[in-house]
Amino acid sequence: MPRSKNKDDILRLNGMVTYLSRFLPHLSDVMKPLRDLTHKDVEWCWDDTQEKAWNDVKTLIASAPVLAYYKSNEVLEIQCDSSQSGVGAALMQNGHPIAYASRTLTETESRYAQIEKEMSAIVFDPEKFNHYTFGRRTVVHSDHRPLESILKKPLLRAPKRLQETMIRLQKYDLEVKYEKGNKMFLADTLSRAYLPSSKQDETEFETINMINSLPISEARLLQIQRATEMDESLQILKAVIQQGWPEDKSALPAIIRR
Repeated sequence: MPRSKNKDDILRLNGMVTYLSRFLPHLSDVMKPLRDLTHKDVEWCWDDTQEKAWNDVKTLIASAPVLAYYKSNEVLEIQCDSSQSGVGAALMQNGHPIAYASRTLTETESRYAQIEKEMSAIVFDPEKFNHYTFGRRTVVHSDHRPLESILKKPLLRAPKRLQETMIRLQKYDLEVKYEKGNKMFLADTLSRAYLPSSKQDETEFETINMINSLPISEARLLQIQRATEMDESLQILKAVIQQGWPEDKSALPAIIRR
């Protein structure tokens, strides 16, 4: 039997193909067996019909006329995103994808804070598409707003845990722009349906652990950690940082809005 998918997979794929719908012929017919599963009160059933539709859609979005040829005179853009366990990217020109890429996060990367995962995605993209991005201006779209301003700062003013990955971007001419996550259909889907990776070097992405450099004893550090866990405002702030900052300041919980 084919490997079963779930409803979230279908909804994610539907968002991606809708984004590309103007390039996809007979999309509604191909997607019908999958869309039917998302209707209310429809019993879930995944068999050969749904598996064939799933594979047909994947073929559609990875072939002409969806994938376009690279043009040196058009603006080059990259959509990038990181999930809890993978990163995804789509190289774009004039709304047309040129290439897709994804990979699994290493075991070390999977334990990073979300801002570091999103930074890893930004680094992965121009390096993966180096033969397109090296030597020309590239706009990178990320749904992690703080990185837009951080990457405009001089290297020494950036957070230390991001400095090493930022150094790897020095050879590229990148402009990072914030884009709402609900508009990042391609990168979001690829980051959750990433390609399995072969054995990777766990030290591919290094990070500076500031805790190891703090001029305090282990006992004092443990005391601070316990006090932080008991502090309501710090726990709320931690959750907001991990989940991503809202677009408007007014959406922040009042206890951390300053």
